[in-house]
Amino acid sequence: MTYRQVTCPPELLGRVTPTTRLFVLGTMPVGGFAGGACAQWLGTRPTLEVLTGQQVRGNVRAELVHGAVAEGDIDGSGQLFA
Repeated sequence: MTYRQVTCPPELLGRVTPTTRLFVLGTMPVGGFAGGACAQWLGTRPTLEVLTGQQVRGNVRAELVHGAVAEGDIDGSGQLFA
């Protein structure tokens, strides 16, 4: 099961998924513009280094949350148990 399936009530899952896609796909043009502006301002290599660091940070965080979900350490509210 995914994090969304665990935390979202089943009757709302059909509304949460398209809303999530709207925000994810809707912000892609903004990210493209911001990336282009940073590349113009900082240069291509520093921009790619910063963005790669952010991607790695996000992947590590997602892995930590996924591991907690897989082990059952997240309750229905999405909060990690201490």
